[in-house]
Amino acid sequence: MNKEALTMEYLLCVLDEEGKLPTFSTEKEICFYAAQLIELIDLGWVVLEGKKLQLTDKGSEPPVYLEPMFEIVKKSKGKKVADFAGNLTFTLTGKPRREMLEACLEVMEEANLLETTVKKGLLGTKEYRTVKAEEKDRVIQKIRAEFLEEGQISEETVLLGCLLDKTSLLKKYFSAYEAKMLKQRLKELQKAPENKLINEMIDSVDTLIAVIAATA
Repeated sequence: MNKEALTMEYLLCVLDEEGKLPTFSTEKEICFYAAQLIELIDLGWVVLEGKKLQLTDKGSEPPVYLEPMFEIVKKSKGKKVADFAGNLTFTLTGKPRREMLEACLEVMEEANLLETTVKKGLLGTKEYRTVKAEEKDRVIQKIRAEFLEEGQISEETVLLGCLLDKTSLLKKYFSAYEAKMLKQRLKELQKAPENKLINEMIDSVDTLIAVIAATA
């Protein structure tokens, strides 16, 4: 697995102290789904054609942690992103939702991105898989270097910055000045003609957030 895969880097930044997606945070959960959809598009298993999702004939299966999302996309092929978003709200409840996150956590554990944390409670001790601090810091420093220093910025980092912006996490990891500069750089990159595909992906994220939030 690529340790710099968008979904993995997003989870490194968003998982709480118990290795879970934060409760009562619709945007953070939606952006988890969006990261997977973006990866499927970026890796070539899915394409956006006129804001509709279509499958490609790659003749192979996507990475194991993307398989649950890929199965949902299969059922939504030919549908607009808005229709796909509506489908997600009915599909990803309870067990399917837990299985999707678990598929990612298992791969992250194998890649040594997580560690075991033991917490004491009234009923005894409990173990959790939590993000390694150094791995989270690696991602944050990469974002800082690419956005705030002179040099090339990758498509994946632009999209990760976008997801962290939409989940209000920039202010958690960066100073007020840095967050302001990051937002400004994001706007500049989105205006660049060569970033048409990135803009289409970001538009899809906005659609997912709007539709799912409306039905939550």
